[in-house]
Amino acid sequence: MGVGVTLNLLKAGHDCTVLIRQNRKFADELAQAGATLTNNLNDCIAKQNVIFLCLPSIEAWQEITASIGERANSGSVVVDLTSARPDLTVDLARSLAEQEIGFVDAPMLKGPPAARAGTIQLLVGGQNKDVNTVMPLLEVISEAQHLTGGSGTGHALKLLNNAVTLTNSAIVYETFALAATMGIDLPLVHTAMRESAAGSKRLDAIAPVLISGEHPPSFDIGTALKDLELYNDMARAEGTLTFAGGGARSLYKMGQMLGLGDTPVTRLGEMLFDLNSGNIDNVGLPGSISKSSKTAGSSSDA
Repeated sequence: MGVGVTLNLLKAGHDCTVLIRQNRKFADELAQAGATLTNNLNDCIAKQNVIFLCLPSIEAWQEITASIGERANSGSVVVDLTSARPDLTVDLARSLAEQEIGFVDAPMLKGPPAARAGTIQLLVGGQNKDVNTVMPLLEVISEAQHLTGGSGTGHALKLLNNAVTLTNSAIVYETFALAATMGIDLPLVHTAMRESAAGSKRLDAIAPVLISGEHPPSFDIGTALKDLELYNDMARAEGTLTFAGGGARSLYKMGQMLGLGDTPVTRLGEMLFDLNSGNIDNVGLPGSISKSSKTAGSSSDA
């Protein structure tokens, strides 16, 4: 996601210094587009007017944010595009404000292709003066900016949004894997669900992938698990119950434990089918459960 954001800032004529912590496969692309790459965190913070964060985990978030206050200039603003815990966001914003450093949480909706196209939407929380300072940059990287309120509200709404998306997706993976195990034609399952109250955007996005067995690049299982864990942490902090969110977390956790953390979330459907069928050796190998279900159906008929 951060790659697309950076490319759009560069296209708009802004200078960007980028620290790539883990995934360096886009380093050449960013350098060719005009970004300055560095291995020094201080280069990305000191002397910068606006500091964008787009981090893969809460651990990375805590590591980086712990040093911002001592490195950033007074009057600068931090824009956090990461999914993070709202309670930590509030604490960080308060701490930075004491040093006259602004903070805006602006987590992103949609995926990497939208980030590259500049069509993501942002959930923007923070003090009005800080939001107004960075809004011209937010408008460069996104098609819509939804103002959510004070610090932490953008992060909170992002976790609520992702919890709905991921729990909805989980029941689609589960039911399609069960249908395939029973030998029921998956295109028919999709049609029946789509024409009823079971229809949803997630159903229409997931069903063709499970039917074809072709998984385009998308949100990975490990990132999905991170967001569900953050959602459940947020609920616990508020003293509320999370039956659906907790159940969905178990599915994504299973995918992570089976070594699928870096693969698209849609692979969970295949994982469940293989586990249902006792094909333990096939878990993690791509394939169409639709073809398997048709085979199972013909075997039954025979």
